[in-house]
Amino acid sequence: MSPSKTKRWAWRSLFAIASLCALIVAGLYGVLNASLAQLDGYLQLPMLKHPVSVQRDALGVPTITAASRLDLARVTGFVHAQERFFQMDLLRRDAAGELSQLFGGAGLSHDKKRRFHGLRGIARVSASQLGAADRELLEAYTAGVNSGLKALTAKPFEYFALNQSPAPWRVEDTILVIHAMWLTLTDENADRDLNLTRLHEVVPAQIYDYLTQRGTDLDAALDGSEWPVLPIPDAHVYNARARAEALSLAAPASAAIGSDAHLEGLQGSNNWAVTAKRSAHGGAIVANDMHLMLRVPNLWFRARLQVTGKLDMTGVTLPGTPAIVAGSTGKIAWGFTNSYADTADLVRLELHPDDPRQYLTQSGYKQLSVRTEVIEIAGGEAVAHAIDKSIWGPVRDADGVRYAVQWMAREVHASNIALMRFEHLDNVAQALDGARAVGMPPQNLVVVDTAGNAGWAIAGALPALRSQIDRRRALAFDQASVTLGRIGAAAPSLVNPADGNLYSANSRLVDANSHPGLGDGSYALGARQAQIRDGLRAHAKVDEAVMLDIALDDRALFLERWRALLAASLTASVARRDPRFQKIRELLPSWSGRALPEDVAYRWVREFRTSVTDLVMQGLLAEVRARYPDFELLKMRQLEGVVWQILGARPQHLLSPQFADYDALLVGALKRCVQRVADEFPGPVQERTHGEYNRSPIAHPLTRAVPQLAKFLNMPDEAQPGDAFMPRVRRRWGGASQRFAVSPGKEQLGYFHMPAGQSGHPLSPFYRAGHSAWVHGVATPFLPGTKQHLLQFLP
Repeated sequence: MSPSKTKRWAWRSLFAIASLCALIVAGLYGVLNASLAQLDGYLQLPMLKHPVSVQRDALGVPTITAASRLDLARVTGFVHAQERFFQMDLLRRDAAGELSQLFGGAGLSHDKKRRFHGLRGIARVSASQLGAADRELLEAYTAGVNSGLKALTAKPFEYFALNQSPAPWRVEDTILVIHAMWLTLTDENADRDLNLTRLHEVVPAQIYDYLTQRGTDLDAALDGSEWPVLPIPDAHVYNARARAEALSLAAPASAAIGSDAHLEGLQGSNNWAVTAKRSAHGGAIVANDMHLMLRVPNLWFRARLQVTGKLDMTGVTLPGTPAIVAGSTGKIAWGFTNSYADTADLVRLELHPDDPRQYLTQSGYKQLSVRTEVIEIAGGEAVAHAIDKSIWGPVRDADGVRYAVQWMAREVHASNIALMRFEHLDNVAQALDGARAVGMPPQNLVVVDTAGNAGWAIAGALPALRSQIDRRRALAFDQASVTLGRIGAAAPSLVNPADGNLYSANSRLVDANSHPGLGDGSYALGARQAQIRDGLRAHAKVDEAVMLDIALDDRALFLERWRALLAASLTASVARRDPRFQKIRELLPSWSGRALPEDVAYRWVREFRTSVTDLVMQGLLAEVRARYPDFELLKMRQLEGVVWQILGARPQHLLSPQFADYDALLVGALKRCVQRVADEFPGPVQERTHGEYNRSPIAHPLTRAVPQLAKFLNMPDEAQPGDAFMPRVRRRWGGASQRFAVSPGKEQLGYFHMPAGQSGHPLSPFYRAGHSAWVHGVATPFLPGTKQHLLQFLP
């Protein structure tokens, strides 16, 4: 072939390849574009009784206006399916243990864990026992979901990537979505009970009580109750140092804590309110930031839902359910924080000496039954997974012992759509009364009304309190009830406190001794709640702008004493031991007192606190960890009071044998934090900013399997202000999944923030809309804005 022909052939080949690539790209774009939600025009919807309109603003927030509640539910389901069906699908499959049907064998291990409680079967029973009106409403919503999915020109793009097809929605799937929230917000397998059982078996009762206290001096309870930290048990009670030495447990690795997850404010929320007398405009105001794992799309879907002449409510919905979860109806406005109530128990099984399939009950021995779960696997053979069952629940094995697990979510009444009753309530009193019937994880409800009242109560399925039994650790068979019951009228509440302020941040709100089971030490540390309380008290009058300032408060008040301790520990002689110590000593005066991305001093103070707590607990828990290597500090969030008290008193009998004294421990903590950071972020200590650590890419689930899609599907990975123990919560695991403040009847004055965007489709104009305002804390209106799109449904 001549050079000229070769050249022409090469150019033709390149052109053909380029054309093929262009066709592939065009085809992919066409497929993606075909799965976009319809925003404008007319549609006929089966079983619709009257016309319904859906107008969207520039952020994609819909205002859905219908003539009846059933029509409203039907179209809400349609909109959810078109914008968020893959998210809804993952929620129901996660709860049911059915991810393997989408992801193949990669989901099998997760599905086996989820099948432990058999939530699909429970959801089916719960759905069958709904009242007629609730059942009809969920059937309308379900039909709308399936109509919305069918109306897409192509299936949602995620299913093309997985080579799967979406399965229709069922009424029971809405219950499974509520179960997914139970899994997110509660301890479904009673892991905390197991760890406290281990602790109780090793240390004396006085040490157990000391380490499992229900509060600290940082608490900011609504009822004014305090929790003085118990005195340090003396050496006659427990000489941890001598015990560790006798067992040769002096090595640093003997009780090493691998991460600081046990020290963080875990998934939770902020929620606070003022009565009319505290309000600048005379209307009670509620604010809510629900702290959850952040994802693309965001968990919540904003909406304004209207029934002409009857209802007008705005807030966040949870795709998969038809309700406004938090927001305002114009008469009442409300929000939630996780209560960290104790919703799960372990029951230690006493097995028959001659037959391990029999266990003792109050009525004699019974035989364990077996529930077999068949797990379908995409591209593979189905797997049969057997779970032993007792009268108290499914059975787990740990430390050579068999335990039954009782979990409130397994009660048929624990998940329902009774929250929708809030749509029709007029005042705080009605809301607090109605909160008892709501089927969801126990939450701190803070609610206000147009009369200027504000109230707090526990909403959701809260187990009956049992004051004579320590439910924090495994129960004997004769202590356990077949069901956990429900608290009912005994649940605490508070209306219109004297100072006009309500505040909830997952911490202790009432006297823990009078209300065992509401937290029992699993509360979040009180520092964040106290900072919100003090933020409210700092203002003579409060408005929505003040509420936003409190929500964005990133002052590191909690860490100030740790900064002082680090500065005192970094003496000139200590600093000379390591050039890195010297550099940290020089950096400390740059402390801003805030959790800012660029702050280096903040980074080292929080790292120091983590390492000090680690080493103090090594001394106390060496023997526990020697016996139970898997022992965790899971949810033991009140350790701050214990650690700080020990650092003040410096009891030698609780000090790890690896240190001669507490000064040596503090230097050891400094060494450890420097090494911990260097292992993850090598480089000079002066470059280790808070923002370097405090990053959490808000990712689409598909990017875990296909990282190359991250650039197109994930939100920008930006360092942000905030941390665990301040109102502006921002941590690696997540942060504020929404922020709002609103006064019912004055919704136009409110603000709203939400990460990611309304749509789950990357080609949608709403995929990232509003995200920047959430990142930077720029107020955007609570109510939807001017109409940009109009979609009309006809019967």
